[in-house]
Amino acid sequence: MQRMGHLLAAMISREDLLAEAMLHELEVMERAPVEDADGWGVGFYQGGEVLHRKRPHATAGTLQWPTVIEDLRSHVAIVHVRKATTGDRRADNTHPFRMRQWLLAHIGEVGGYQALRGRIVESLPDFLRRNIRGDTDSEHLFHVFLSFLHDA
Repeated sequence: MQRMGHLLAAMISREDLLAEAMLHELEVMERAPVEDADGWGVGFYQGGEVLHRKRPHATAGTLQWPTVIEDLRSHVAIVHVRKATTGDRRADNTHPFRMRQWLLAHIGEVGGYQALRGRIVESLPDFLRRNIRGDTDSEHLFHVFLSFLHDA
């Protein structure tokens, strides 16, 4: 079975236990690798800031999750292993995406994205349009969500 990617999110009351709590699930993910993965990312909240680590490269057999997450001190984290459906292999297309206090990671394809891309971009407020760095359907979808939040 071809995997589209992996997505893991965790919330925990003690930030010092996050890495330990996530490690088992990350090891399970490694036993079912994403063939020809196009990168990985971790997003988390620390010291009142939204931070992320992203690497746009193949992961099979090279990624050591304990090393990646060992120093995480957070109540919330999102881990994503990307199998590209839209957008090439580069940091700007690697999940999770960040805007101010918001993070988003997504697996799968947004149906009809290519036909709608221009209209999506045009519909966004300037400050959101300027924040788009990559060309994935996921990042554009994220900015549509942010636009709805801005309008609410």
